[in-house]
Amino acid sequence: MNWRLQPAPLLSDKQYCLWQKILEERTAIYLGNHKSILQSGLLRRMRELNCDNYDDYYRRVAGDNCHATVEWEELLNSLTIQQTRFFRDPPAYAVLQDYLSQRLKSSPAAPLELWSVGCATGEEAYSLAMTAAEVIRVSASDHLFAVTATDISNNALTQAKLAEYKAAQLNTIDASLRYRYFRAISSKRYQVVPAIRSRMCFSRANIVKVEQLPEMLMDVIYCQNMLIYFKQSRRIAVLNALYKRLKPGGLLITAPSESQGWHRNGLKRIRNNHVEGYIKQ
Repeated sequence: MNWRLQPAPLLSDKQYCLWQKILEERTAIYLGNHKSILQSGLLRRMRELNCDNYDDYYRRVAGDNCHATVEWEELLNSLTIQQTRFFRDPPAYAVLQDYLSQRLKSSPAAPLELWSVGCATGEEAYSLAMTAAEVIRVSASDHLFAVTATDISNNALTQAKLAEYKAAQLNTIDASLRYRYFRAISSKRYQVVPAIRSRMCFSRANIVKVEQLPEMLMDVIYCQNMLIYFKQSRRIAVLNALYKRLKPGGLLITAPSESQGWHRNGLKRIRNNHVEGYIKQ
């Protein structure tokens, strides 16, 4: 098919149900009535393969063989293109900064462990790292910290590990932080400094299978703008699993819509009208 001359094929309701089922089974992502989102993601990958039939492409990714597995990974990279930026939710990072300051005082010897869940291309994870580094710098201590960052997309993780960003992507970062934590590698690109990159651990993980992940305990778990694509029962199951991976006194930050209807004994909501955060008792 010549994509330049022909209109893009439309995803029928029957086809959408078929694709939505496999997507939810494998990733827990549920798009509801947002068929256009799935259609756009499928078409991005199908154009690369010069494929114009959703059913043919479905058979290509739904099989139980290595070729289908590889193609499913490629499709995920197309479907999980995420809009993200440094310090995307300023009030949440203000809460995080205050929390880490208090955590240093209460546990001066223990390293700080932070987890970015659904890190995409790394902006969120590096924002967590810069926040921790700033708290430690201001406290004039030699405290250690580490950031674990996970995502389902291998392409996104590859970009995150490079830690290279366009100059325009740094516009949301305070000038003093840009100076301390980024170095120019060209006239239009910057890279996170080695001192921060050495504190990062990026790895592929499907949050739906969080129970299969190592039982690491975290001071901070940052999980925003990802669970909104899950059904409520699945969101609650993931949140319960994240709760188990918090240290006593640990902080969980989510987006308000993601934790709606979730209640857990031993968890206290922080007093902030702009941030959905919880402290493990």
